[in-house]
Amino acid sequence: MSNKHSTKLISAFPATGKTHFFNNTDLYVMDSDSSTFNKDEFPGNYIQHIKNYIGKVDFILISSHIDVREALVKEGMWFSLVYPDISLKAEYIKRWEDRGSPPEFVKLMTEHWEQWIGQMDEQVGCDRITLESGQYLSDVIVHDHRQEHIRQGQEPRPENMYFLIHKEKLWQVKCDPYVK
Repeated sequence: MSNKHSTKLISAFPATGKTHFFNNTDLYVMDSDSSTFNKDEFPGNYIQHIKNYIGKVDFILISSHIDVREALVKEGMWFSLVYPDISLKAEYIKRWEDRGSPPEFVKLMTEHWEQWIGQMDEQVGCDRITLESGQYLSDVIVHDHRQEHIRQGQEPRPENMYFLIHKEKLWQVKCDPYVK
């Protein structure tokens, strides 16, 4: 795989559609499941894993866990944070149950809903995209086909190739996150 991609980091809340987007796009996407990483070395090992794929894929879908977000900010790695509006608790409980999440997970998420969504509302070092009822990650990503020029060996244009949409407003996603 070439290093010609302007990789975007997307930290998305559980049940926002990361896996669906990964499975239903023709883009180069890595769905990085943080639960598979050694917890003794977390989040450093997870952040290093993300760094290893920058420039190799279009999007890296990452955990929205606070330790990951804080590590991204500390490393100067710009990201987009996609999460539900705080009023959507019942909708997300149903999403978790419908996808077969363990009852312990649903209970944990339900008990911490207000705290964790509140923390995301205050997150710095990122673009914050709040999903409305019925919205998923794939609803807020727009593919600009100019990216195909890069894959064909042509000079990339300085314009951003992907955008996130939030409340009918286009948010440009920074093309090249700074990595120390």
